[in-house]
Amino acid sequence: MKLREIKIHNFRSLHDVAVGVSDYGLLIGANNAGKSSVIDAIRVAYGDLKYDATRDRPKPVGDAADPECWIELEFELSVDEVVNLKLEYLKDGNRLRVRRVLDSSDKKRLHLYAFENGVLSANQFYGDDNVGQGKLGSVLHIPAVSRVDDVTKFSGPSPLRELVNGLFKKLLKNSAAFAELQGALEKFGGAVVQEKTADGLSLSSLEEAINSGLGDWDVGFKFRTNAIPETDVVKSFLDFSLIDGATQSSQPPAAYGQGLQRHLIFTLLMVASGFAEAKPTSVKKEFSPELTILLFEEPEAFLHPQQQSALDSSLRKLAKGDSLQVFATTHSSHFVSRSADDLSALCRLQKHGAIALAGQVSKGKLADLFLANQEINKLAAKYKNYAASDADLIAEMEALKYFMWLSAERSALFFAHRVLIVEGPTEVGAINFLLQSGHLNLPPNYFILDAMGKFNVHRFMNLLGELKINHSVLHDNDSTKTGEHAAFHKEVNELIQSSRNTYTRQIHALDNDLEAFLGFRIKGRDHGKPTRMVLALQQGDVTQDAIARFTNLARSLLTA
Repeated sequence: MKLREIKIHNFRSLHDVAVGVSDYGLLIGANNAGKSSVIDAIRVAYGDLKYDATRDRPKPVGDAADPECWIELEFELSVDEVVNLKLEYLKDGNRLRVRRVLDSSDKKRLHLYAFENGVLSANQFYGDDNVGQGKLGSVLHIPAVSRVDDVTKFSGPSPLRELVNGLFKKLLKNSAAFAELQGALEKFGGAVVQEKTADGLSLSSLEEAINSGLGDWDVGFKFRTNAIPETDVVKSFLDFSLIDGATQSSQPPAAYGQGLQRHLIFTLLMVASGFAEAKPTSVKKEFSPELTILLFEEPEAFLHPQQQSALDSSLRKLAKGDSLQVFATTHSSHFVSRSADDLSALCRLQKHGAIALAGQVSKGKLADLFLANQEINKLAAKYKNYAASDADLIAEMEALKYFMWLSAERSALFFAHRVLIVEGPTEVGAINFLLQSGHLNLPPNYFILDAMGKFNVHRFMNLLGELKINHSVLHDNDSTKTGEHAAFHKEVNELIQSSRNTYTRQIHALDNDLEAFLGFRIKGRDHGKPTRMVLALQQGDVTQDAIARFTNLARSLLTA
């Protein structure tokens, strides 16, 4: 069984949000965008976090006529699980959908319900919340900030203590060493009662004094040593340390950096989940699927890029299992870029006022996106110099282009509030130079995106629109082209205009190109144009008036 969709209604900033869930999914977006709220909504639905109306109801509350807060979870079932599920709960596509009602004007409705024949049932899922909850698997939460002690302490409840307790109960059941320890303790108990202090006091003399006071009651008082329960061995005698590979010395976890400490937490939690005792096999076939959802907040914390890539690979490997999913929040473009081959696994959140919106490209929408991207190939087919190859005409090529283009650097666009799409590195270099030299000031959370050519601008517009990222476009109109070049560029200009979507703020076509706009011409081959453009700006070959016009244009596009 795998979780495939979450719907959240009136939970914090998530007024009505739907999120598709892959085997390995990422929640992305800037700080305070609502990512952790999605994670907490799942935890609340699973009972891992208690719902608190004061904390979790939206502020402002919103429509007084809609006091309900609920979370829906939809699961995809295996063939075996479908056979054991109650028939009325089964949806098309081997799906099961449940709703956890957290708040309502009717307090009797605060339970877990399933959808029966496509309609929300009035009866609790499998008749009881606890029974129903046990049929949905479990969640394992790793917060963005956590302490090693919370996971490893033996003096109080912790995942490591529970793991070792379960193992110790099995180990000590027929352990000769444990029996020898118990015998030694019994022998110690008999001997210590007789031992005396330097001034002649002993436990036996204390027994005699107490018994003299109880003589008239015909009862006696006697000290004893108890056998040690298995759990007390873990609690009182067990500890651990880390062995330094270079010095072979024993070190506490606190002696190491936060990166290693956090990876230790992750490792212990995953090992603990893998060592969980198997459920007893029931003769009667019941719906009782195995599923653990790892909710990992900011897995990149304290890790350098190579370690981030290694952890990402580990998480992807885990998520390939039949009964484990990974759902993570991240601010890391390295994590995001490694999902470029499965864009539907990304869900971007952004706040608009007090409300969080989710932008996601579902698998169905992804096919439509690739089809829209192919429009340029239809235009190019009429022109000998621009006609696409057979390989470029297949939809899979569009997926590969995003996979190749969305590097860690470009993937930073997913965290921006506003993106400016430009044709190439010449525009990016010019804008970056003007920013660093103080000629240009821009609002925070912007990103300048090199589209790798005018013919790809519409592709990025389509993607940003689906992810609900505000963007503007700056491109050349190439008005000095002649012949079929002029005709094709005219059609591409029109394609860019027609690719405008809800999140396109402005499109500005420079008359001919950036050099003409700035009033000078770069001589030589095109491949050296970006550096020569920056050199011209640096050496004063561009007038201050031209620079002012360009900075005003760039600012207006990013603030529209």
